[in-house]
Amino acid sequence: MEPHNFSMFLGNSKLNHFDAKTIKNDMAKMVDGLNERTRIPIDMFKKDFFFLPICMRDHWFGVTVIDPGGAIVGGKKARKKSTILILDSLRKHINHNHTKWNIRAFLTLLFKALQSYTKIHAHLSYDYNWIDMNNQLPLPIQPNTYDCGIYMLMFYQLFVDSLPTKEDPLVLRNKWDTMDSDKYRMVIHDRIVTVGGFKDFALPSLYRRTDPRKFRRKKRREELKNSAPSYEPVVPVAAEESSSAYSLV
Repeated sequence: MEPHNFSMFLGNSKLNHFDAKTIKNDMAKMVDGLNERTRIPIDMFKKDFFFLPICMRDHWFGVTVIDPGGAIVGGKKARKKSTILILDSLRKHINHNHTKWNIRAFLTLLFKALQSYTKIHAHLSYDYNWIDMNNQLPLPIQPNTYDCGIYMLMFYQLFVDSLPTKEDPLVLRNKWDTMDSDKYRMVIHDRIVTVGGFKDFALPSLYRRTDPRKFRRKKRREELKNSAPSYEPVVPVAAEESSSAYSLV
């Protein structure tokens, strides 16, 4: 397998601001940028799959395009349909019909941009009718309003982990249900710390072993305890008998 990871800007830009003129200009910049960084033309349509992380209306979900070159018409390679997988932890609440058409248009414009600016796939065409979409994967639903990015990364990780075994990513029902967002959050944290060299910012081991909510509650209790004013204990002292004491007769 030969994956290609898009930058997050591409997915966000193409789906949030889907204007034909803007997209064509962005495509030209994107292809030029790829060539400038690598010094060689990059053909996304020869990849086995690629990822498009997308942020739409402050919600992250993932798109995986499998066999993107399957929709190329006129090539020597045997054709097979391309597939768009929608990996969304809020799929029951979001209609992705527009995503299907936007991704199809995105791939078509990307193909034309590669033809125009790199001469790749000259004299060929791209038939978006050969692109199917699957939005019915048995993915878990996030239990809150803020873990969408964590779930998206977990879905991508599970997809990649299934590749060496040649397992069909469409039937990973059991594995979808076993994922733990809190544990994966720490996996991401550890990778960032390791790659960035931020050893001083590593969280204590307590955070790694327990639920983050328990850790936050314990930390809050300690802060309140430390911030509470301290008072010296009052020890009762017996009054001394006064030498000038007198009694009533």
